[in-house]
Amino acid sequence: MSNVIEDAAVNSSPLMNRRQGAAYLAISQRKFDQLVASREIARVKFDNCVRFRKGDLDTFIESRKSA
Repeated sequence: MSNVIEDAAVNSSPLMNRRQGAAYLAISQRKFDQLVASREIARVKFDNCVRFRKGDLDTFIESRKSA
């Protein structure tokens, strides 16, 4: 049930937290954090709150496509 709620939240909001971002990319939160730390995934910061734009995650996915 929580996956359904999380999926709805991801699809209705242009910003995601790290848990939602990792779930959207279907990777672990640890791997997601590593990609953020290496600046491979862009972040948006509001004071101490960090969010990720769905469009930036889609761009990340597109950049990883192979022929």
